[in-house]
Amino acid sequence: MKKFIKNFLILALVALAFQPFAQNNKIKQFTLPNGLTVILDEQHDKPEVFGVVAVKTGGKNDPADATGMAHYQEHMLFKGTKQLGTIDWEKEKPHIDKIFELYDSLGKTKDPEIRKQIQKAINEESVEANKYAIPNEMNNLLNEIGSSQINAGTGPDNTLFYNKFPANQIERWLDLYAHRFMEPVFRGFQAELEVVYEEKNLYNDMFQSRLLEEFQKHFFKNHPYGQQPLIGTIEDLKYPSLTKMYEFFKTYYVPNNMALILSGDFNSEEIIPIIEEKFGKWQRKELPEPKKWDEKPFNGREFHQARLTPIKLALLGYRAPSISDPKKPLVDVLTRLLNNSYSTGLLDKLSIDGKVIAAQSIMMPYMDHGAVMIFVVPKIFGQSLKKAEGLVLQEIEKIKKGEFDEELLESVKLEIYRNTITELENIENRALTLTEAFTQGKSIDDVLNYPDKVKSITKDDIVKIANEIFSPNYLAFYSKMGFPKKEKIAKPDFKPLTQNKEAKSIYAQHFDSIPVRTPEFKFIDFNKDLRNIELAGGHKLLCVENPKNDIFSLSVSFHVGNEKIPLLKYASQAMNMAGADSYDVNSLKNEFAKLGTSLWVWSSDNTTTLNITGIESNLEPAIKFLNLILADPKLEQNKLKNIINGEKTERKMERSEPDNVADALVEYGLYGEKSDYINRLTLKQLKKLKAEQLINAFKEATTYKATITYCGKKDPQAISNLVNKHLKLSASPKIDNTPLDKPKKQYTENTILFVNKPNARQSKMYVFINGEPFQINDAPYIDAFNDYFSGGFSGLMLQEIREYRSLAYSAGGSFRYPRVKGNPVNFLGYVGTQSDKTLTAMETLDTLIRQMPAKPERIGMIKNHLILSAQTKRPSFRYLANSVEYWHKQGFETDPLKIKLPIYRNLSWNDIENFYVSKMKEKPVVYMIVGDEKNIDMNELAKYGKLVKIKEDELFSK
Repeated sequence: MKKFIKNFLILALVALAFQPFAQNNKIKQFTLPNGLTVILDEQHDKPEVFGVVAVKTGGKNDPADATGMAHYQEHMLFKGTKQLGTIDWEKEKPHIDKIFELYDSLGKTKDPEIRKQIQKAINEESVEANKYAIPNEMNNLLNEIGSSQINAGTGPDNTLFYNKFPANQIERWLDLYAHRFMEPVFRGFQAELEVVYEEKNLYNDMFQSRLLEEFQKHFFKNHPYGQQPLIGTIEDLKYPSLTKMYEFFKTYYVPNNMALILSGDFNSEEIIPIIEEKFGKWQRKELPEPKKWDEKPFNGREFHQARLTPIKLALLGYRAPSISDPKKPLVDVLTRLLNNSYSTGLLDKLSIDGKVIAAQSIMMPYMDHGAVMIFVVPKIFGQSLKKAEGLVLQEIEKIKKGEFDEELLESVKLEIYRNTITELENIENRALTLTEAFTQGKSIDDVLNYPDKVKSITKDDIVKIANEIFSPNYLAFYSKMGFPKKEKIAKPDFKPLTQNKEAKSIYAQHFDSIPVRTPEFKFIDFNKDLRNIELAGGHKLLCVENPKNDIFSLSVSFHVGNEKIPLLKYASQAMNMAGADSYDVNSLKNEFAKLGTSLWVWSSDNTTTLNITGIESNLEPAIKFLNLILADPKLEQNKLKNIINGEKTERKMERSEPDNVADALVEYGLYGEKSDYINRLTLKQLKKLKAEQLINAFKEATTYKATITYCGKKDPQAISNLVNKHLKLSASPKIDNTPLDKPKKQYTENTILFVNKPNARQSKMYVFINGEPFQINDAPYIDAFNDYFSGGFSGLMLQEIREYRSLAYSAGGSFRYPRVKGNPVNFLGYVGTQSDKTLTAMETLDTLIRQMPAKPERIGMIKNHLILSAQTKRPSFRYLANSVEYWHKQGFETDPLKIKLPIYRNLSWNDIENFYVSKMKEKPVVYMIVGDEKNIDMNELAKYGKLVKIKEDELFSK
């Protein structure tokens, strides 16, 4: 159930909605003469910068007859310009022009045979054009300067391009980002279109995507939010117009509609002249009058029903202020009164009390028309959607009538303050927050005043906005069990594109000539940057100073988990619904909420963890309440129904999508009958569980050795005193010797594990290779090989599978570090490909593994990326203790970068070649594939290894 909710929220929110921050630390905002907005946020914690270029255009701006245009555009703006990504633009241009003409002709004709002829002609011209193209040159340049998180995203209202990079490379980054939006060339369009098809296939296999699309179609009856899919319709995907796309670019990608946002380690006064010079070249242009689409109020309870999901559920939609409306803070507080991190919201209690499986409110992040959506999952048996909707409406009525405590309101304000502060500890969130200020038409002052606006909200304000939003006029959208027909995209018969893979463009030569400062490396001192205090009984306390704010985080991790005590999987869930001492579950959660502290309990194979995060001034009382849970948890038997109902729902959905089945197949391939999907209690066994059994399992975990990690303002000795005073840990703790790395199956021959999933649009292909024991001196060579083989768009997997052959939207793989020194470094990779492309993708992947292309000319880029990106991959203060613990277990007695950096600097191509030969080339390979068998020649598939067909049922216990 948690996985479904997570996936649904990701799709529903479309783009992350970060909260603003409360302190102006040297933030500068100004506008260039051409209209470009520039926002600079200096943060000197680490030598890194996060940069964004934002455009106020998105899916809503797509022409009605060319849906998906904004999303196409985003993809194509990675392909280069007239000087970037080409060895000879003058020779390439005639072919690009011809491709534009052919696509225009393709869109005008309806004759299937003529369309095939045009597609073939486009492919022929694309092959000729690509004789002059340099693939992924932009990504390669970003890689060379140590960039990470290279990406872009298209939302309904805006499009963002961004990445993180080392601070000493800022002039190069500014030069490249200024250049990439001037005279772009949409080269390789036909191949990239196939990649977009694969993205469409990915969403077609996710029921959440179809569910949200259908809901929005009925919620937004006129606006493109509901009437035009963001990624485009199948028809528009098949027959796009490059001419319209270029017009789209010239219309909306103009400086007076764009912004440059930087957050990180730079001197504003030094870079402003550079920004003015480079970005000032962009040409201002008048924007078209923004379109408006009216949405009328719903006429009472408007009802729609469909069959789209593996379980029954309801979505309730209410018209609300948009995210740019001054009332947005009110809506934010209102939704948190329904659901919050304390689990004290009115809808949270419905779930905790077992009245529904789940009920969650969401403020949809739209500019033109706002929406609050509530999704409801009723109990699998014995509860109708109507009944579950009624329970939700009863809770909403309480808000409308003011029947909620002032304490709940104040705790929600504390939560917003806490989340605001912690989210903005890193430069990525800061940059994206400032980006939202621009895209939503807010000033920096609006952003900075956000916490004060929330603080001033009263109960009367909430009652008023609740009555305004939660009127009798709303959409009730029910989905019952059903699997709608999926749209199909046929495999094209195109030739792969041959390209000048290692050439350098005119722009790249200029880029290399831009001077940079020598990078500075600061190593982590295991003895100074954190304090390690041994507690009575051998327990350990790790303390790290929080230099930023007054938000503490404290975790108690017992060194035992589900492998040793199987019931902990359910006991840890139960502890989130447990009371303690004289407090029932709701009153205990209320006490934590009053302190502005969230509690979460979870377990893994090897640990059982309790985490609290809250306001530093309330740390001591928060620890006291935490100890109540450790010492005297109280669990009502009826709360087990929540766990059982949640498991029923989870298991009902786990076979609904190819991704879920593939997860189970990988578990089976790696662990056999010890797979988490098999080695678990049956529903029949779950129903027999008693509350006392789960309490005893949890209490048993607390008798093991623990590590406590603290990040905050207090002195380590003061924390030690608080822990000794208030946390009653075992005086003679047990030691669990269960391996931290779960042993994986050993394969001695090439093997294919195949599960048939009828109607799956994509085949989910995983590849596994047993590795050799890890030694710390291997680490730099593992990093180097991974960078070469799967280093994003500059790595072999994405280049050969996606960029050159358009066989997948996503592909990747790497040798994975174990948790403990001496355990195997195994390879795990993935390709998601259209089902009728499976064999071609298989051939390509197998060739990469067995006959890895040698490109020694890339060693310079790899070295630069490893060295420079090391600066941007340092753990933040809040995660430093966990990182050091992780390194210790792997055998590092000092910062791993001290060992890696000298080897990175002296890497040669032979190091990568030797690693490949010894660790991959002749090793037995296991392919684990979930796909539609009718689209795959199984005899051809069997050529790659012993074919073992597995029934889907075998992967899951009941």
